[in-house]
Amino acid sequence: MYNAMNVPYGSLAYVLTRAAEERDLLSIVRMIMASAARLVTVCGTLPLVKVWGDGQDAWVKAAAIWAGACFQSMQTVLFVVTGTSLTYYCKYVFGNDSWMCSLRARWI
Repeated sequence: MYNAMNVPYGSLAYVLTRAAEERDLLSIVRMIMASAARLVTVCGTLPLVKVWGDGQDAWVKAAAIWAGACFQSMQTVLFVVTGTSLTYYCKYVFGNDSWMCSLRARWI
């Protein structure tokens, strides 16, 4: 799983800039933020589960919260990199923006 996520993000720096110093900085920031996200996830999951009763439903709710956070961060990165929202991206890729609207309505 680590390689599936790390290799594309590591290669992204070469697409964003040709300057070696900027690529180094991008890689450093990427690794620091990945460690910070891992720490928040590890330290935050068990307290969330305990709040909801430590059963299977609690684990599902905690997973849904993390999935929503990942989805939101993906949407933010897409906006920063491409300058467009996920709705317009879905309309371009899938040919249908109502799919994105219905997905977003479930998260709200």
